[in-house]
Amino acid sequence: MPAGDWAADLGTISWHRFDAVEVHPMRFADPYDPENGVEYANDENADFWSVYLHAVPDPRGRSRLDCIGDFPREDSAVLHARRVAVEHRLHYRAYTEITHGVID
Repeated sequence: MPAGDWAADLGTISWHRFDAVEVHPMRFADPYDPENGVEYANDENADFWSVYLHAVPDPRGRSRLDCIGDFPREDSAVLHARRVAVEHRLHYRAYTEITHGVID
């Protein structure tokens, strides 16, 4: 689990390339070796929550997620994501128990 909240420096982001902020529960793929990667999780087995920027799809409809923060608590991730969404006029999407799949 992350030792504390981590958030990227948002001052260098080209905001026009993104259309939404998302929150996802995450877990370590191998709990005995956290360096071995992470994967999406359910709230009840999440090790932490990540905040992502969702890129505007390209002409082929492909997109990507860029992680901008990891938080040990769900409420901290949701608060950070909502602040970013409001400040940068992006949609907010969360796939967590607190928000029950809310899409603003």
